[in-house]
Amino acid sequence: MSKFEEYFNKDFIHLKENEIDINCLLSDNMYLISGDFYGIQKFIFEGLTTKNAAKVLRAKSAFVQLFTSVISKYICSKLQIDEKCILTQNAGKFEILSPKMDENIINEIQKTVNEYFIKTFYGLSGINICFVSCDKNDFQESTKYKKLREKIANEIEKSKFKKFDLQNQETILSYDENITNQTLCKVCNMRKVTNEKDKEPCCEVCDDFISLGKKLTTFRIDEIIKSDSIGIKFDDFICNLVIDEKIKSYVAKDKDEILEFEDFSKNSQGTEAIGILKADVDGMGNFIKNSDITSSFENFDLFSKTLDNFFSLHIPRKMEKNFKNTYTVFAGGDDLFLLGSWDVILELARFIESEFKKFVKSSELTISFGIAMAKPSKPISYL
Repeated sequence: MSKFEEYFNKDFIHLKENEIDINCLLSDNMYLISGDFYGIQKFIFEGLTTKNAAKVLRAKSAFVQLFTSVISKYICSKLQIDEKCILTQNAGKFEILSPKMDENIINEIQKTVNEYFIKTFYGLSGINICFVSCDKNDFQESTKYKKLREKIANEIEKSKFKKFDLQNQETILSYDENITNQTLCKVCNMRKVTNEKDKEPCCEVCDDFISLGKKLTTFRIDEIIKSDSIGIKFDDFICNLVIDEKIKSYVAKDKDEILEFEDFSKNSQGTEAIGILKADVDGMGNFIKNSDITSSFENFDLFSKTLDNFFSLHIPRKMEKNFKNTYTVFAGGDDLFLLGSWDVILELARFIESEFKKFVKSSELTISFGIAMAKPSKPISYL
């Protein structure tokens, strides 16, 4: 029996990614760099009203993945290492196995990222970057790899208590002045309108998100775009980004236009309402800690990426085929957030639970759901 079949049903073998040959990256002195996009829910939902919410939600979710990709590539560029050193990028997290380290460069990158999030999003979210030293034995011996996973996990937890490093960061928060009810952006309720003459006046940031939301419906799978075309640029660094299936995901459309919440409500049976579904795997941290998943890099990589693919690829594909009146807000890692016509969402929840039970081999892994019904006028941040 292969390792895949120890964890997952072989019917889902198509979700398995090409394995990384870790041996070609190993050396005596290395550094495992980890990045974590924290405050994702605040980033996506905070202050968001129903106006253009469908486009903005999809764009913000895609932005998390695209931004994570840019930062990991930016780190490789600054350290002058090959992008093949990037081990993983999913659900707002990345890991890089670097043959060298310059702590000053990492600190400078962290400062640059902090300044970006403070200036653009008032510090509601950000990315923590940390690293630990390691060597090839940490990847070749089971007990040592377990300790390495614990070591990097502890560093990630520590970094959560040092968000924005305010002792060394500019402590004065700049904000838009002289905002009135007429000049307040009606999309985010945070910034000042910049395109007042537009049919849908909003701030520059939300205008970019609305534009990205529209573009995501027309991008082809595996289309390559430049990072600065979606407003992500550090110094003079610009990189190529691949619009893969995870980033496009599934959203119901009508003639290339994303359906708005009112459309989902009207398309529902009986009561005109939308359904909101949130789900995640129970006790994932403890399961990983107490299983053999961290006994080797190959096991950990196989398990984490295949689980991510179940939520970010398998479920959206089924939604597109069988649950058309739905919308992917976020899907990846071990959780998802979906919305759509309320009756379809109830049916979809039953389907996901059934698929998950078929997918995982271990009876220890279960999934929990929260579902709410609402009128389409309810702010998504409240829902």
